[in-house]
Amino acid sequence: CMAYVPASTPMVWVGNERVGTPVYDAGSRKLLCNLTGGHTGNVLAICVAEGPEGRIDVWTAGNDFSIRCWHVERGRGHSNIAEAIPGGLQIRRGNVMHWHSNAVRSLLCIGPTLWSGGGDKA
Repeated sequence: CMAYVPASTPMVWVGNERVGTPVYDAGSRKLLCNLTGGHTGNVLAICVAEGPEGRIDVWTAGNDFSIRCWHVERGRGHSNIAEAIPGGLQIRRGNVMHWHSNAVRSLLCIGPTLWSGGGDKA
C-alpha cells in the first residue's frame, strides 16, 4: 500500500513487509526517512486526512492489530518527534488505537471520520 501526502514537501508513504514505514520525497523520489518505533509488523494500509490548523494526519494500520496516527506539520518543538525532514516539517507520533483483534487491512478517511476493516470482520 502507499499514499500521497500533499505537504509543503510532498511525500509518498509506503507500507511494506519490513518493520518501519519508508517516506519518500514525491518529486525527487529520494528516501526522506524510515519511520520506526511504530508498528511491530507489516504496514497494510495508509490513509491521509486533514487535521486541525493545517496539520496533516497520516493513519497507518498493520498486522500487529493496531492503527497509528502520525502528524505531519511545521516544526514547532513538539514532543514525540519521530523524524524531522527537509522543508521544516516534522513527523510526530500521535495516538495508537487497538480496536481490532486481528490484522487491520484497510483504512478510509472521510472528513473527520476514520473507517477501518480487518481480519476480525469488524
